[in-house]
Amino acid sequence: MSSGIGLAAMLSALPPASQALVEKIRAEARAKGKALYLVGGPVRDILLDRPIRDVDLLVVPGTGVADLARKTAPASARVVEFRRFGTARVEAGEWQ
Repeated sequence: MSSGIGLAAMLSALPPASQALVEKIRAEARAKGKALYLVGGPVRDILLDRPIRDVDLLVVPGTGVADLARKTAPASARVVEFRRFGTARVEAGEWQ
């Protein structure tokens, strides 16, 4: 089932402060031959035609997501790793 939403539309719907980081993570994942999925709240908000307030989760299967976040996040950002769940959160200014 396809919603007909293209990648460019999804990226442009993201909060401006997170667009560049998502693009960097996407490029790094692609360079490593890894898949990248946008899931959670942003997908819900896009499908419901609501403004996206946060980027809930980016999943890169088989990759150390915290390492990927550290490599791509701005130097001023803080990466919080949740090893138990294999997840990480990037905090930079007012967005996460």
